[in-house]
Amino acid sequence: MEKFLIAGLKTEFNMVYYRLKEHAEPYKADFDGEADIKIPFDEKDYIIRQQNKPHIPLDVMEYITVGAVFNRALLDYNGVMLHSSCVEKDGFAYLFSADCGTGKSTHTHLWLKNLSGTRIINDDKPVLRLEDGVWYAHGTPFSGKTNESTNTKAPVRAIVFIKRGQENKVRKIAPAEAIKLIFKQLLSA
Repeated sequence: MEKFLIAGLKTEFNMVYYRLKEHAEPYKADFDGEADIKIPFDEKDYIIRQQNKPHIPLDVMEYITVGAVFNRALLDYNGVMLHSSCVEKDGFAYLFSADCGTGKSTHTHLWLKNLSGTRIINDDKPVLRLEDGVWYAHGTPFSGKTNESTNTKAPVRAIVFIKRGQENKVRKIAPAEAIKLIFKQLLSA
């Protein structure tokens, strides 16, 4: 199995198809000892899974499967994937979360274009991990169609839930509302 460092976790899996190979390249690592997360799937597993969903190409099936298994394993390491687009500015992570098609990537790209010193962490599925009492956002190879991701982390400054409206406005939300929105965007398979 090939070795990767994803969200600070030693991870092993095999890659068969180009999509995952391209996305995972920046996360390749050489480490000693046991992997934290092992994903033992191979091509036959993706072919079997595709039988239930023949409209999904095998390269996408591999990408989805490895990402889903990694996401489940994150729970053992105080982590989750949040459906969001994430940037780093001045050493802090800002995540923009919403349903598909709402404008997460558009908002992120506005930050990248208009705020100097801003960089992408992940454009679709960053990991949030609690490490030494601090929540960090990590890039992952599971970055959707855009493959915009960096193998980096930054402490979370804010999670912004985007919603379309007639005017631009920002408001702080209550914890109960935030919990509901976060659970809606947690990635599970």
